[in-house]
Amino acid sequence: MDVCSALTIVKLESGTNVIEEGWSDGVRYLWFPSETEEEEMRHESYCLDLAESLRFCMNEEEDNIFLVNYLSHSELILNLKKIISSCRIIIVIHYVGWYTMKRRNGSYLECLLGKVSTDRDATEKIVYKEFVANKDFFLKADRVVCLSEHTYNLLRNVYGIVEQKIRLLYNGLVDEARILDIEQRKIQKGNLSFKVEDQIILYVGRLNQIKGVYYLINAFRKLLDCLPNVHLLVVGDGDYSAYLSECEGIWNHVTFTGRIRKEKLYQLYQISDIGVLPSLQEQCSYVAIEMMMHGIPLIGTASTGLEDMIQEGLNGYAISIEDVDAYPEVFIEKLKSSMVRILSLSIDEKNAMRQQSRNVYLKHYTLNVMQEGMKELEWI
Repeated sequence: MDVCSALTIVKLESGTNVIEEGWSDGVRYLWFPSETEEEEMRHESYCLDLAESLRFCMNEEEDNIFLVNYLSHSELILNLKKIISSCRIIIVIHYVGWYTMKRRNGSYLECLLGKVSTDRDATEKIVYKEFVANKDFFLKADRVVCLSEHTYNLLRNVYGIVEQKIRLLYNGLVDEARILDIEQRKIQKGNLSFKVEDQIILYVGRLNQIKGVYYLINAFRKLLDCLPNVHLLVVGDGDYSAYLSECEGIWNHVTFTGRIRKEKLYQLYQISDIGVLPSLQEQCSYVAIEMMMHGIPLIGTASTGLEDMIQEGLNGYAISIEDVDAYPEVFIEKLKSSMVRILSLSIDEKNAMRQQSRNVYLKHYTLNVMQEGMKELEWI
């Protein structure tokens, strides 16, 4: 294999039967087969074998830097570090697995770490094992890049990672928004077969438990008792049957679009009055960035990255998920109340909130801002 590429993208679990190599625009791509059932049984050996295979795809005399996007690949990367001691590791944290287990947070983890091993229940033992593995990975990395202040603080205060090793970098997108005025939005609504008088509440994302769609639908049901001229748009794929049944009795107020093209999605952004993302974990949501780009007020959760994006009362509202398991009705009521607060504003107040949402995008989440941030990272 030619190993003289400045950038190589490695795709694991690719579905190929053998290691394959490809090129596009000067970038080398490597596809590795998925683990077999036998390899899963001996995962440690598999990771070592995979590291050796990668070694032969590299020039060890070059300055090799591994940019890692999945914490689950820690064993593979640390094996590579043993084989090629001069290589350097940059971890980008997109997802923290233990956080989603019963909506955990930093306070929970600090409490768990204070317990002796015999006092931890089964779930806590799983969380602790993941915490230890992740911490070891972070300590051995050269840089750890966070996409939210929440995760940055978690690394500093709970994992104990030194500040010099951590960098905060928000995601960014090219500004492709075309903002419509009130009359243009009415025309667009009609063109898309929505009632002109209805206010549009938009959700975009996977239909699963972590994304909080169940809570949104039930909050919307309560909202209809206060504001009947509203319509919920649910964009994305997943387990439709579970969520369609939750809409019984309000089907005429809810639209499931499935996964749609970007051009059509951006048309829906143009007519939406609120973007609601009740996710139980996000790092730096591209959907939230797109919504702010289009000047849509946000309602999200005080979970990792979403809280960073929301300026309370200015471009939206962030709702605590601390007790969502124990008191789901309280969380649903807060979702409903936040929607009522925004939808009940005067036209001038709504426009001010819309402008503030776009201002947050322009200040923190454009592609140019992200690129400048990358230049200042001092990667190694």
